[in-house]
Amino acid sequence: MSVCRVGQQPDMLDGLPDSGRYSWLLLRDRFGEYGQAALAESGDCLEVHLEMTRRGPQAMRSLRKDMAWLHAEARRLGKSRILGLKGVGSSGGGGGNRHGSTSDTEALEVDRIWVRFTSSLGFVNHGLVHTAILPVDPSE
Repeated sequence: MSVCRVGQQPDMLDGLPDSGRYSWLLLRDRFGEYGQAALAESGDCLEVHLEMTRRGPQAMRSLRKDMAWLHAEARRLGKSRILGLKGVGSSGGGGGNRHGSTSDTEALEVDRIWVRFTSSLGFVNHGLVHTAILPVDPSE
């Protein structure tokens, strides 16, 4: 099986809080790692964050096989939906500068490649969610 649970947060998902909410996964096939993922339960959904570390036809074949594992995991947890989320931002982590976007305004545009990619895996009802982080000064 190419889905490996790991105890440490993968580097490409460092934009997510490491608060114990997420299960961290490395996705591997016979050629090595092809992705990093985080799973969390969220209501009736299994939330999944995915960052591909390798692209190409072999990585897609491996990912399609791992979708069966993801569906089984959602059923095991009693979830009726899988919610795919993509982190994009200029602050790094979870799809920030290291992985594509170069400014905050680019993060506000629909990523049509991601929509096609997730559609090829069976995801539907795509939407765009905007978030912003407001740091709280602990000394006040």
